[in-house]
Amino acid sequence: MRGEVAAQVAEAVHHGEFGRLVEQLRGVGPPAGVDHRRGQRRDVFRSIFAADVDEDLARVLAVSQRPLAAAAFGEPASAAAWRTKPSWGVVSTSDTTINPEVERFGYQRAGMTTVEIDSSHLVMLSHPAEVADVIRKAAATV
Repeated sequence: MRGEVAAQVAEAVHHGEFGRLVEQLRGVGPPAGVDHRRGQRRDVFRSIFAADVDEDLARVLAVSQRPLAAAAFGEPASAAAWRTKPSWGVVSTSDTTINPEVERFGYQRAGMTTVEIDSSHLVMLSHPAEVADVIRKAAATV
């Protein structure tokens, strides 16, 4: 399959590990305060998306966010680089935007080297040194 669409993958594998993961996540909608047409409500943005980010920065991010593009979930990628290139991923273990189990599953499925950091979704802002270290280590291996 050239480029994967989440819906196609979910439909193609009703059984097995992915199917069980989908079943576990079924019925778990977005956190309260999230509207994909308008983004996250400003009053809950930090707690949902940036819990460990500096409060002033989180306020700026909340007022400057853009709505989630629905195309992001239905537009196939032209190629999956992880099939032919070494890949790394950071699991934000305190992420309430993307379930860390979903992150782990995707990274494992892609055969990625995975690093876990106790962080919110915005790990690159709350733990920049650790993320930079992952990037340096990845760069040193290619």
